[in-house]
Amino acid sequence: MSWPLASSRMEEVGAKVTQANAKMKDINRGSAANALDSGLAGRPIPNAVSRDKVAVTYNDANAIYPESFYGQSKFALHNAAKINDLHPIVRDRVAQAVKSFVDEHREQGYDVKILSGRRSIAQQRALQNSSNAVTRQVAARGLSWHNFGAAIDINLYDLKRGVFIPRARISYYTGIARKHFSKYDMFNRLDGTWGASRIRDPNHFIPTELWGKSIRSQANVLLNSNGTINENGLDRLLAGRSYSGVVT
Repeated sequence: MSWPLASSRMEEVGAKVTQANAKMKDINRGSAANALDSGLAGRPIPNAVSRDKVAVTYNDANAIYPESFYGQSKFALHNAAKINDLHPIVRDRVAQAVKSFVDEHREQGYDVKILSGRRSIAQQRALQNSSNAVTRQVAARGLSWHNFGAAIDINLYDLKRGVFIPRARISYYTGIARKHFSKYDMFNRLDGTWGASRIRDPNHFIPTELWGKSIRSQANVLLNSNGTINENGLDRLLAGRSYSGVVT
């Protein structure tokens, strides 16, 4: 029987479809409904620094990070699909951070897999209603930065033992993982917790600029008047940067 091979092929096809959909989403950004941001359409890789409430300038309108960008990573195809679905500024940072991690640590026996990236509202609600108590606790009530393509959860992988490194081993996520993600302005807490309730979530990373900000406090930027997500709103909260090795 060849079920494992068939399953692997299905995952590969699914990942390629996800990447194609992400590319089309970029091309369609800056709709008439967001006239203020209408100049931001296209696949944006930032090349100009911007601050709060200042539109970001982009170039390389249809660039994408293919699986080959991640070298010999065991999870290259999976990660490419997850990362290419992130908000373009966050995508740029995460792609560079994952590549940096793989380049340095794969020979030492470690790899990294993007467990979760962008989530739809429906996916967020499903997590909030999960039968798993830990999942319910971690999934934010209401909107999450994941819903804006601005947050990731990762799993570190021990290549020598063939197992994922549990989140309980916090030092891996606040140590070797944080070293690479913080270099590209992606943040997690050194104690591995999040929120006022100090939920243990060391594998959760958000852009540095969002630290201390809540979605509610930034609702006038992040949400349309009817409460739906403004696909371009996050541009005004993040600083665009150019990183070496950007794929075009």
